[in-house]
Amino acid sequence: MYEITPIKVGQWIDEYSKIFFLENFGEEYLVYSYIWLIKDDKHKILVDTGYDLEFAKKYIPKCEQKKGEHPVEQLKKQNVDPIEIDYLIITHAHFDHLSPQIENYKNAQIVIQKRELEYATIPPHPWFRSFYHVPTIQKIIGDDFADRLCLVSGEKEILEGLKVFWTGGHTPGHQAVEIKTRSGVVVLAGDAIFTFKNLENNILGGINTSIEEALLSVEDIKARADIILPGHDAEIMERFPDGIR
Repeated sequence: MYEITPIKVGQWIDEYSKIFFLENFGEEYLVYSYIWLIKDDKHKILVDTGYDLEFAKKYIPKCEQKKGEHPVEQLKKQNVDPIEIDYLIITHAHFDHLSPQIENYKNAQIVIQKRELEYATIPPHPWFRSFYHVPTIQKIIGDDFADRLCLVSGEKEILEGLKVFWTGGHTPGHQAVEIKTRSGVVVLAGDAIFTFKNLENNILGGINTSIEEALLSVEDIKARADIILPGHDAEIMERFPDGIR
C-alpha cells in the first residue's frame, strides 16, 4: 500500500472568482501550492514538479515561498533526494505544476497525458498560453527527455495500485491520480478540484477550457475516491498533517 505526503511549495492570494466559478467578483482567496510524494517499500513517486520563487513571481507577483519550501528542500525533509524519484506524474502543464524544476528529477519516468503536451505546445489563444512555461514544454518534447517520457491517452496503471486517469476540463489533457492506501482509495484531483469548498459545496473551479468536461470530471473523481485531495486548499495541512497512510 502507498503512503501520500502533501508538500507545500508556495502560496498566493488569488481572485475569488478564479477559484470559484462566477462567484464573489472582486474578493480574494488564499491558495496553497503543493507537490505530492507517494511511496511504498519499493518506489518513490512525485506528482508535479514544484517551482522556485523567482520563477513563480514571473507569473504571479504575489506568490510567496517561505524559507524551506523550495521543492528540493522539502523533499530532503522527507529524506528523499530528487534523483531517487522513480516516476514524476504531471497533472497538467501549467507553470505551477510543470516548471524548470523538472531538471532535478533526473531518473524519473515522466507521466503526462499526450493531449496535454500537445495542447501546451501550441495553445490556441494568448490567454491560455500565459499559463505555460514554453521553454520547459519545448525541452520535454526534445531529445533529452525522449527515453523518459511516458505519454498517456486516457487511463493507465503506472504501478500496481496506482493509476492516472484523464479528467480534462481545467485543461484539455488534465489528469488525476488514483492511489490505493490503507485508508482507502485516494484521488489527487489536481486542478480538477481546487479546494474542499469547491467539492463540498458543488462549486466548479473558475478556470477551465471546457466547463462540460470540468463538471463531468468532478463526478468521475467522486465515484472513484474514498478520499479526495484538492489541488490548492490550505486546509490540507490541517486535515492531513501526517499525510495519508
